[in-house]
Amino acid sequence: MSCKIDSYVKPPENDEEQILEAVSIRPLAVSLDASMLQNYHSGVMAHSSHCGGGNNHAVLLVGYGTDPSDGEYLKVKNSWGSGWGEEGYFRLARGTGREEGTCGIYRKTVYPVPA
Repeated sequence: MSCKIDSYVKPPENDEEQILEAVSIRPLAVSLDASMLQNYHSGVMAHSSHCGGGNNHAVLLVGYGTDPSDGEYLKVKNSWGSGWGEEGYFRLARGTGREEGTCGIYRKTVYPVPA
């Protein structure tokens, strides 16, 4: 079975509300500053001083939720395999008041529209 992509949609940059609405329906291709990912193991990662250089890594935003200890987060699938992070996924803090989101994740988002 194959799926043909007819076009794509780019939610408005830095619009957390619309991005969360879109990811509640389907995964989104996003990019972020990945400088801080090498040392990630688990938990909800907050914005750090290592972020800020620019979006340099593409990942898949797959959902969001709330951790009782660490607060609101975005769930993101990385391409580094299931032995990295939380079985290939990581969680980023959301609702932080940063317009661009943690490490710029709200700057560039896109999702396909099937034909």
